[in-house]
Amino acid sequence: MERDYECIGAKYRSYLVFDYKERLQKLKKAVRDNQLFLSTLAGMYAEMFSRFKMPNGEMQTEPMFVSDKDVIKMRSTLKQFVREWSEEGQPERDCCFKPIIEEVRRNFPKPILPSGERIKVLVPGTDHES
Repeated sequence: MERDYECIGAKYRSYLVFDYKERLQKLKKAVRDNQLFLSTLAGMYAEMFSRFKMPNGEMQTEPMFVSDKDVIKMRSTLKQFVREWSEEGQPERDCCFKPIIEEVRRNFPKPILPSGERIKVLVPGTDHES
């Protein structure tokens, strides 16, 4: 992307409504952060997979059977990950959670009771209250 940008003449670069180089730097940082997170996550489970060294020195994961059920579970997990943590998931989060949050706020406009105790809401699927 940087090479493509550099190939564009200065006249045409001036038409951009944002700082393209700054945007590229932000994208690179996001990619590095995501890679670090995913590498850390995958590293926790590295012992689950057998690996061997190829003639060129690279490590290769041993092919393994993955059931359809596991593929479905992985897709579901990745979809949840995107929904819960990404910008792209914001509309779905708003659709799912906003009505609940609004109803809680409508019923409990003050999160602290006169006794000083905080209103607690049990969050399904967790072992704690929010």
